[in-house]
Amino acid sequence: MSVTNERGKAYGKPKVNHTRTARLWTAFLHNKGLGSSFHIEAEDVCLLNILQKVARTQHGAQHLDNLTDIAGYADNLEEIWNGSKT
Repeated sequence: MSVTNERGKAYGKPKVNHTRTARLWTAFLHNKGLGSSFHIEAEDVCLLNILQKVARTQHGAQHLDNLTDIAGYADNLEEIWNGSKT
């Protein structure tokens, strides 16, 4: 997918980028006092970002960018599940 390739050049491989985000989100939740029971993984980042895009469409925002991003996050999730493509 072209969006994945473009963003990969800027942000690195999905597994690395989403793992970095997952660690930051986990630390954020721990620092908010929500305990250490929360541990976010790279695949959770993809799914949560997809849900954010769904929430935006539920508000009535029918932007093709949301669909492009959902497809990109789904592609990233597939790559994470199947291992790196490259």
